[in-house]
Amino acid sequence: MCRFPATRFCPQCRSETSEWHAVMPIGIIETWCIFHRPYFDGLSVPYTVIQVRLDCGVRLFSNPVGVEAGSLRIGMPVEAVFEDVTPDVTLLKFKPRKEHQ
Repeated sequence: MCRFPATRFCPQCRSETSEWHAVMPIGIIETWCIFHRPYFDGLSVPYTVIQVRLDCGVRLFSNPVGVEAGSLRIGMPVEAVFEDVTPDVTLLKFKPRKEHQ
């Protein structure tokens, strides 16, 4: 079973045994919303947040790229991309998979 974020203990069995595994950077959008308030410095509003379920089962929050908010759909296939924000900060974001652009 994959879990994210990485934690010392498995939340189900409490085991400390775990390993890192590479996963395919693809999944689907489970839901999304548009934020109209600036909760974080440096983010201009409005901005869109998506919940993605990777094919391995891990769920995470991110931002979409390469698609307008009005075109987002629950179940839309997406793939991971990395955006260099500064020389020290890179963000994981998701774009529609090619067959769905």
